[in-house]
Amino acid sequence: MPSRQTLETVYARYTDRAATNLKLPMRDADWRAVQDERNTRGLLLDTRGAIADYRRVQETVERSLGRRDGLLVGIALEVFRREHGKYPESLSDLVPQLLPEVPADRITGEPVRFRIVNSQPLVYSVGADRKDDGGRPARAKSSQGGRYLAESQIAAVWDATSDSMPDGDWVLYPTLK
Repeated sequence: MPSRQTLETVYARYTDRAATNLKLPMRDADWRAVQDERNTRGLLLDTRGAIADYRRVQETVERSLGRRDGLLVGIALEVFRREHGKYPESLSDLVPQLLPEVPADRITGEPVRFRIVNSQPLVYSVGADRKDDGGRPARAKSSQGGRYLAESQIAAVWDATSDSMPDGDWVLYPTLK
């Protein structure tokens, strides 16, 4: 049985790595490296659960930030429309008067996308497949642990594999039900 000091040292190393990852956007965090280190060193402390929980927390925060960014852009678009009688040609037309900058796509780091559909604004991220589908929401039903995910959760994933890659974009505004 390892000593308490050894366990504390190992746990501190993992929480420090998690804290470093949590300060980064999900697209830049390296959770696999943390897991790989754990697996290759055969560490004494089972940190899988803690690492998975930290990662899930970060994914939840990233989705919330994406929805927040979409709503802020949606408000700025509506203010622009009321002031000018039409929506802008580009989101950069909202900077700096209505937005300090065009928010970054939480998945790619590029600016979020925008287009007008049926005379209404649509703000979106390119989603997990990192392909611009023109704001078409992710279609595929995705199951995770036997439970189905909401459309925003389907498109807003950071570690999809080729066989689980959702097809479509992550619509940020208007929000989907």
